[in-house]
Amino acid sequence: MLTRGTAGLVEKGRLQVDVSFRHTDQSARRQGTEPTDTVIRPKVYLEEEVIVPGYHQDLTGSENYLQLDAAWGAGKKTTLYGSLPVFGQKDYEVGHGGTGTSYNIRGLGDLVVGARRSLVSGSQRSLVLSLGIKVPTGKNGILDDFDQTILDPTMQPGTGSGDVIPSLQWSMVGPGKAQVSLSGSYQINTTNDYRYRFGNEVIGALTTSRAFGRVTPSLQLKLNVRGRARFVDDGVPSTGATVLYTNVGLRTTTPEGLGFYGFALFPVYKDVNEAQLAPRWALLVGLSKTF
Repeated sequence: MLTRGTAGLVEKGRLQVDVSFRHTDQSARRQGTEPTDTVIRPKVYLEEEVIVPGYHQDLTGSENYLQLDAAWGAGKKTTLYGSLPVFGQKDYEVGHGGTGTSYNIRGLGDLVVGARRSLVSGSQRSLVLSLGIKVPTGKNGILDDFDQTILDPTMQPGTGSGDVIPSLQWSMVGPGKAQVSLSGSYQINTTNDYRYRFGNEVIGALTTSRAFGRVTPSLQLKLNVRGRARFVDDGVPSTGATVLYTNVGLRTTTPEGLGFYGFALFPVYKDVNEAQLAPRWALLVGLSKTF
């Protein structure tokens, strides 16, 4: 919502609905900041509460999500919102010894609900504060067909935890009527019923955009920092990463108020803990309508 303009705010009494699809090619094998031929990861044995090192080899992967967002103008400066991945698909190839296993995990994701409040509003600058709560609506106990134990938490559609997501965005009109915005969010994760806690996540973005009639191109630098996950009392190897993206986007609206947008993201810097699969590129396309 921060990337798509208006800082996620909607006029009082109006309802904005977004439907979007995003795809991530998650097949770059990395060891720290360097490419590698082999990604060996541990098994998080949830039932026995132990971590088994060097259990499997990640070969390649991709992820797809169909997402529904809704925002309602509750007041002149307040917007309530909800965001739900109504369909998620995690498609990975994993090696166990000399055997390759294909995973195609599908399901509903975790719902985020919250509110945005304009602290500074004007024709030249704005400051918007947001607070979201993530509700564990997605499944997180799907079994692994390979060994009939609970599948790794990173492969599950949901996290099983309720989390808090505060964010802040500052926007201003720059030279040549370009809009410049600086935004940041911090996702504070909690421990789920399996005693697994995903690492907290920081997202920062610097965006510039310029409207040309009904068409608005944009360019963004986006930093995503995910902390190491923890299981019981230990850090989980091969979790946590820092990725810096360039994000090229285009938005357009029809006279009837129907909006279309598309964004292409390309990592320019990747640093993962130990060895992991990292993103090669990502694509987001969607449409929005305000009623």
